[in-house]
Amino acid sequence: MEIKLRQNLQFIGDTLLTGKTSLLQKYIDAYQPDTCGVLTYEDSTLRTGFKGVKGLGDINGDNVSDTVIVLPPFNFCEEGDSYYFFDPELPRLFTDSYCCHPDNLFSISDIDEDGASEICIYMSSCASRFKSLVAFSLKGGRWKEIGRCTYDIAFVEPDKIKRVRKINKGRFEMLEIVDKEESNKWLQFSF
Repeated sequence: MEIKLRQNLQFIGDTLLTGKTSLLQKYIDAYQPDTCGVLTYEDSTLRTGFKGVKGLGDINGDNVSDTVIVLPPFNFCEEGDSYYFFDPELPRLFTDSYCCHPDNLFSISDIDEDGASEICIYMSSCASRFKSLVAFSLKGGRWKEIGRCTYDIAFVEPDKIKRVRKINKGRFEMLEIVDKEESNKWLQFSF
């Protein structure tokens, strides 16, 4: 199985991402537990499941634009996709969803003014009308959840990026949309 995992990484890194195999190997070395077995895929499955890449702007304050991809789990202990960044200094962001896409992750500015932008992901169960927006901050080399709200996809306005706004340093709010406009409310969070 280890051979097939290396082949999967080679296929993704060289074929789908054009020369990023060594980056993927760093992530696998960091996140592949020894006790969970190896989960591998056929190249055709990886190709059809590949959801592309997305530029995010500078997330970690190093003056280099960051890029994100989504990959499936490579072991049997994980139940869900993960967001991986082209900068290995940014840790992956694990989810428990198989409905992740690069466009679902976006920057929400540097809310705590520590030099790194906070991020938000649109989380989906794939089937339900009700989804979540989940905000994260990079703390101690890990993504820490700092806020969450629910919304009904029957109400598409405003755009998901406009549903999160900074109030002041370390404080922000997220728009919860669960039915008619009069029920919508801004939930406040601080960290």
